[in-house]
Amino acid sequence: MKLSKQIAWLLCGCLTFSSTLPLFPVHAENYDAVPPGAVPCDGAGPVEELFTTELPETTVLPEPEPPATVPLPESTVTPEVAPPSTTQRKPLTLTVNTAPVANATYHTEYRFAFKTTKISDTALDPPWIFEETISGYSDWGSWSSYSETARTETDLLQVGSTTSEQSYVSGYNMYYYLTQQADSPYYRCYRDYSVAGNYAAHGARSSYGEFNNTTTASADEVNGAAQVAPGGWADGTYAGYNRGGVNGYLLPSAPGVIWFRGSEITSTRNVTLYRYRTRTKTEQYVYYQLGSWSEWTSTPILEGDNVVVQTRQVMDTTTTTTTTTTKATTKATTKATTAATTKAT
Repeated sequence: MKLSKQIAWLLCGCLTFSSTLPLFPVHAENYDAVPPGAVPCDGAGPVEELFTTELPETTVLPEPEPPATVPLPESTVTPEVAPPSTTQRKPLTLTVNTAPVANATYHTEYRFAFKTTKISDTALDPPWIFEETISGYSDWGSWSSYSETARTETDLLQVGSTTSEQSYVSGYNMYYYLTQQADSPYYRCYRDYSVAGNYAAHGARSSYGEFNNTTTASADEVNGAAQVAPGGWADGTYAGYNRGGVNGYLLPSAPGVIWFRGSEITSTRNVTLYRYRTRTKTEQYVYYQLGSWSEWTSTPILEGDNVVVQTRQVMDTTTTTTTTTTKATTKATTKATTAATTKAT
């Protein structure tokens, strides 16, 4: 009876103890399988010797299309827009007319005043009189540095362009070193370096050995790939741990394989570069003042940029005299006729 109780006590204790053990990923697979392309290595040489400097034909990136804008040749320059000339202003003309009298004749008389003009960036107070606004542009500023950013040209923005051949990172050489964990269940262990035969120091299984592999991947593939941090686990057909010192990458071509980024693969392409400069729109105001007016004269005076002329219509003296005389004679005749009629009566 005591023996049965002791056995039961031991069983309960074992179950309790096992529940505190750390849990590992459970995979019903054989971790002895090696990913395709991996070959045994002796750690004698760096994996970089197996790298290529070119991407396979199926992974070559097409050259990116330039920005969808119409390139402006370097020599193309927007013509400067000159401000309107002040000499194109309409002359100021003032005409003085008197009410016409029937059956009268008239002649034209003239007088003038000198005109002083002033152009100002701000409004002026009286006695200055506003005449017009002159619109123009400032000088162009300095050119910006070249960039791939396209700009749309306007009257205030001038754009220049040029074509340049540039190198860029089109892909990467990828690699890994593979060992097995020394203890069961012998998980795969991917590294960015070789254990160089020192399996015990890295907790690796010597009977499995060490394998390495290389491939190439486009920059877009690498930049878009999921990453596995050191110590992290990757699921998939060739699942395993990242036992390296840097982040690994999961490429779609081999699920579970943790790849490490090696040297860059560069390519060249023609790129359209743009630069620009700006200017501002300006406004100036034209004001004027008039001097004293001259005496009226019948001599014609021509108007100019600095001379303002006024005209008036003046009744001729002969017409005025005739009209006055006619009115006086009519008045005297009427008076005499009235007097004679009264006397006769």
